[in-house]
Amino acid sequence: GGAAAAALGDLPEHLVASIVRRLPARARARASAACRGWRDLLGPEREPGLWRRADALELLSEYHGELLGATLAWGGLLRARGVHVRELSLRGFRTPAPAILPEPFRTAQLPHLVSCDLSGSSAGGEVVYWALVQCPGLLELNADDCDLDADASWVDQMGWYLDKERSVMGRTVTFALRELRLRNCFRSGAALNKFLAIVGQACPDLEGLALGWEPRALSLGAPGAWGGARCAVLGGLRGFHRQRLSALSLAGCAALRDLELAGLLRVSGRSLRRLNLANCSQVSGHGLAQLDSPHLDTLNLQNLWNVPGRAFSRLLVQNPQLVRLSFAWTDVETADLEAGLPACRHLRALDLSGCARVEAARLPELLRGLRGLSELGCGGTAGLTDQSLRLLLRDHPGIRALGLVHSPCLTERSLAALPALCPRLESVCLTGNPQLGPDAVLDLTASVRLKRVGAADMGWAGGRAAEAEKRLKALRGPNPNPWTHMAETW
Repeated sequence: GGAAAAALGDLPEHLVASIVRRLPARARARASAACRGWRDLLGPEREPGLWRRADALELLSEYHGELLGATLAWGGLLRARGVHVRELSLRGFRTPAPAILPEPFRTAQLPHLVSCDLSGSSAGGEVVYWALVQCPGLLELNADDCDLDADASWVDQMGWYLDKERSVMGRTVTFALRELRLRNCFRSGAALNKFLAIVGQACPDLEGLALGWEPRALSLGAPGAWGGARCAVLGGLRGFHRQRLSALSLAGCAALRDLELAGLLRVSGRSLRRLNLANCSQVSGHGLAQLDSPHLDTLNLQNLWNVPGRAFSRLLVQNPQLVRLSFAWTDVETADLEAGLPACRHLRALDLSGCARVEAARLPELLRGLRGLSELGCGGTAGLTDQSLRLLLRDHPGIRALGLVHSPCLTERSLAALPALCPRLESVCLTGNPQLGPDAVLDLTASVRLKRVGAADMGWAGGRAAEAEKRLKALRGPNPNPWTHMAETW
């Protein structure tokens, strides 16, 4: 023990700091309290990077999954070092004592916080309220999959706070927020619209906004388990008058109307770079007609059945700079792609899954000029066969992600040819193809180093079905359809 201590004491200070930097948060805190020399060496003044990020799940692993102890330790760590924390993560941290979570924010222990990730945690609306009010430098806030309206009084309290500051104190409160994510976190349309009105009024510098709902099972009764207020009319978006959004995601907002969308597109003007309107079933070509941004590089219009084909071709002609594009499950036709797709020479990701009016035999000619294509969804197009798929992939050996959903004319010969046609393949979706047996899918996973495979609704039974299901479970990821999961990140 004494020899080891002497040897450690003989090390240069920068080596000691480098060793301790690799320790978990709890161990770093203990090391900095071991003696006066280490306290000075590992203090925030000498090593600010040690305390820049606070992650609750890191503490949970140190407490071997004991949630209450990890919650108390998290609060103690922020009381001691919160003034130096810039990035805070509660991602996936579901504690039995959620009332403890707002305390560091309410007592202003995080005055220099810049980024806060609450996604999938037990944090409620009170945490969001105090984070905005007490963290003046907060730029990024992620509240995806949180239950923000279990007690919606915080929204009224924030409105009252802004009104009081304006009428009594004579000053207009604004927040520095640049990016806000609110997916699957509101069940009440009224509470959501109130908060959106507040954001429109108090966040003039907002650049990224993500709303919407995705019906999926989440742990411990999070709002996304029943889909949220999918049918809520988003009237609160009408209060966005000053924001110049560069990223806008409204995927799953089934009641989004052309009126609100057109207003957002007009306000954002020419600054918009990423737009995700997947499953916004009420949006039509009239709302999309307001889209005019020379910097738009990502556009996801999956499941927009009310948009006519000529609107798609007009979008392609007006936005030749597009890099990622999804027309999946829409009424786009081959003629629409012929009219607009040649202009988009920079496309790297194209999803035409479920486009039954697109002729698969014409795709090789249509996509021949897209030399940089690395992600392609062509399943469900009209007449997709082994031969048309082979001709299509022959010109694009750099494909890394391939979607072949619901393609009954494909046979196992296509899977056998994929390793030679796409040597860099990392992700493939075969959902809805029961004619592709488990043996062929297992052979594909053995010959290509795949990171994700989607194979839902395959109808396998007997033989190697159990082995295939076990193998694919590890490659499935959070969503059984890897192409859908990929598009959600756009």
